[in-house]
Parts: sequence; C-alpha cells; structure tokens
Amino acid sequence: MSINFSKKKASDGKLLLSILFFIAIITSFCIGANFDVINDGFWHIKSGEYIIKNGFVPKGAIFSWYGIANNLKWINHEWLFGIVAYLIYSIDGFTSITIFMGLLNAAAAILVYVYSYKRCKNSFLALICLYCYTLFSFYTMSFRPMMLTRIILLTFCILLEHKKYIPSLIILILGINVQGGVYPLYLFILGCYALFKHYKYFIAAFICILINPYTYNLYLYDFNLFSSFKGTPKISEWNYTQIYSYKVLLFIIIISVLIYWLSNISIRNIVFSGGLIFLSITAVRQILVLFMLLPAVISPFFKESIYKFSTLYLPNNKFTAILENKFKKSKEKIIINICYFIILTLCFFSSVSFLDDYTTKIFIEHRNFSITLYNSQYPIDACTYINNHPSIKNSRIFNDYNISPYLIFRDIPTFVDSRTDIFINGFNKTNSFIDQNNATNDYRQMLITLKNYNIDFIFMKKDYMNVRIIKRTNIVSSEYEDPYYIILKVNKANLKNAINGSEFFQ
Repeated sequence: MSINFSKKKASDGKLLLSILFFIAIITSFCIGANFDVINDGFWHIKSGEYIIKNGFVPKGAIFSWYGIANNLKWINHEWLFGIVAYLIYSIDGFTSITIFMGLLNAAAAILVYVYSYKRCKNSFLALICLYCYTLFSFYTMSFRPMMLTRIILLTFCILLEHKKYIPSLIILILGINVQGGVYPLYLFILGCYALFKHYKYFIAAFICILINPYTYNLYLYDFNLFSSFKGTPKISEWNYTQIYSYKVLLFIIIISVLIYWLSNISIRNIVFSGGLIFLSITAVRQILVLFMLLPAVISPFFKESIYKFSTLYLPNNKFTAILENKFKKSKEKIIINICYFIILTLCFFSSVSFLDDYTTKIFIEHRNFSITLYNSQYPIDACTYINNHPSIKNSRIFNDYNISPYLIFRDIPTFVDSRTDIFINGFNKTNSFIDQNNATNDYRQMLITLKNYNIDFIFMKKDYMNVRIIKRTNIVSSEYEDPYYIILKVNKANLKNAINGSEFFQ
C-alpha cells in the first residue's frame, strides 16, 4: 500500500490553518465581549428608543433642556445604529449587548479573512491579516456605530473586489444611515476601485448619499463639524494619532512603505493604502482602518517584496545552499515560509495570551456575559436620587460633559451632552459647548456660566477643583453627595452678589 505524502502534507497544512483560524475567531469574540466603553452607547440606546416610540428621526435636540428651549437643530447621522442598539438592549439588557459585541467582532474578523483572501489568494497571508485585526481590535472596542460600520465597510470592499458595484451602492446607503459621518471613507474606497473605468458608479455614489433623513445636509456634516472645532476645546478621539505610541501599528506602516519600494505596486493601490495610513494618523478614532483594511490592501504584494528583498540583500552562502538542498525549494521560497512561520507563531501565542486574559474576565468580571456598571464610573445612585425628586429633574442642571450619555440613559435632561455638534457655533450659533468646558476648568467662568444660563443645580464629579471651591461658598448648598458625585443647588442671589463683587475681577 502506497501513501501519498504530498496529499497528507497538504491535509495537515489545512488542518493547521483551520485551527489557527478558529482560535483567531474565538479570540475576536472574547475581545468584543469584553468591551468596557459604553458611554456613548447609553445615548444611542435612548436615541433608538425615541425613534421607535415616536415613529420619526428627530432633526432637533431632544435630550438637552437647553437645546429644546432654544430649538437647536441636529443631524442624527447615526440614527439607524440607534435603532439597532435599542432593539439589542431590549432583548436582555447589557447581557445581549455584550454578546452582540462579541458576535460583531467575530464577524468582522471573518470578513477581514475573506477580503484578504480575495485580494492575495493566499491562505497564510489572509490568516496573518486576520490576526492583525484580531490582536488590535481592542483599540477601538466600544458600543458605538463603528462596530457595525466595520461589518458594512468590509462587505463593501468584498463586493467591490468582485466588481459588484450595484450591490455595493446599496451597502453604501445602509452604511451612511448607520454612521453618516464616515461617508467620505466610502467614497474614497469606491473611487479607488471604480475610477476611471467605472466612474459612473462613483458619480452614482453621490446620489446615494442623499438617501437619508437629512438629504444633502449630510454632505455638509463633516465640513461644518471640523470648521466649527476651530477655537473649540479638543475632543480626545479627534486628536491627531501619536503613532509612536502604537509601536506595532507603526511597524505596519513601515512594512507598507517597504512594499512600495520593493514591489511593482500600482499607483491605485499606493493611493488606496496611503489614504488609509493618512486617515489613521489624522484622528485617533480612525486607527481602525490601519489594522482592519491596510494589511489586506498590501497583502498581494508581500511575496513579491520578499522575493526581491532576498534577491538583492541576502546573497547565496553555504547555509542557504544547505536549506535549498534539504527542502528542494529556492532561497526565496524558503525565506517566505520562514516569515509565515515566525509571524503565525507570534500571532498564535499572542492570541492564546489574549484568550487566557479575556476568558477570565468574561466568566469572573463580566458574569453572565454582562458588562457591570459601577457607581465610581457612572452616577448610578445620583441619577436615582434625581429621578425621585422631580423638582431637580425638571430644572436647569449644569452637568459634567462626560457623564451626559448616562444622564440621558436615565431620562435626565442635560445642559450640554456628547452630541457636540448641537452646541457649537458652526451648527447653531451657540457657544454653549465652549462655555460648559470653560466653566468646568475655570472658577470665574463657572460663575458667569451659571448666571448666563440661569442654572438651578450643578451635577458633577466631586474631584473637580471648581466643585471643591464653590462648595465652600454660600453660592451653593449641598443637595446630594456620594463618594463620587455631588449635586449642588445654586443660590442665585448670592451668585449675583459674588459676580458683582469687586474681588471677582481681581
């Protein structure tokens, strides 16, 4: 009886790839299920609830007492994700959200593999791209529209890889209603695939963007938002990425540049991958494209680069001759296999390390697959107190910006909340966002803001310096206090006297 060793070796290789694939997918699920940033997610849940219960997408402020009183307009470009968020939450609260996050991340990981394989036609390279996504997906793991956008973007890219432009336009319409603010990314990717031979689909994409509740106003959203941030306090996720703080991601960029140098990569693919690098550097929240899309985009040119590098910089010697003789392969192929082996080994052990850490969190910290809310993170007890005292709830509350989504989740009207565009000059000719920020950081500005906006109560974390100062004055009296948060009632007569006093301006 003869044994076909080549078939057995191929079978063993497929088995190994399958094992590594499933380990990566399980790791992706565990990372997703261990998300710990839900802050804006509170807001999305309530937004979806509002849309479903009222039957329309709002075009004005609905959660801010200041926004409602002044009829401030609003573009809810993430309205569809809000509906999804509310429906998922309605199943079993935060347990269903936790499982949903795990499934979304696992699905995104599978699509990364599919997209990578479509581009490079190589299982090992596709697996490396999969691990690249899996091991860095925790960087942007939060219950926000970008989680669903990952799935939509990858599906969009896979369809374009097959030149299925009509279905990709349908996906584009879905994507901009889930997260309209990223429509330039869809246009950029479509342009890289469709221009110049299929330019009509690129033109059609501009029409597809109009299919949303705000029609052409969505085009202006990003422009108005960024122009309005001039002179406005920075939001951390929109800061430029300090890429040196992300060492491995910086390494991915360096590898991309080396591939440009060593391979015959087309201008189109240089623009595609270079644009993704540029996006990842311009804002922290956009580093996702660096580990989700960039490896797949450059993967078809990896082998060619290794071949050229080994030819130019690794001369033949006795050691390579021995290897060539032993494995019956060229030096270049041996080096490629060594690279695959080293990278996948590192990926495997990194993934096992993640699994050890995250499975412990799932079964110990996140009991029953549910995120746990602590009073040290969110004003749970303070919000309960407010809801039990309608006189406070129905008043003008000055709130901490960072806790605003949770206040909305607990049905407490806010002054300024995380829908920043509502409260800046470019959208509504208001400086309330700047005033709120200045009041948080400067005591005199706090007194001016309390007076100008006729504030009744201050609801903030206790560790703010301004809170410690004003608490010692007769301007406020303590209404509620716990180890983390405080509610102060404003004495408007004493506030006026403090501002009019000469010592205020010295």
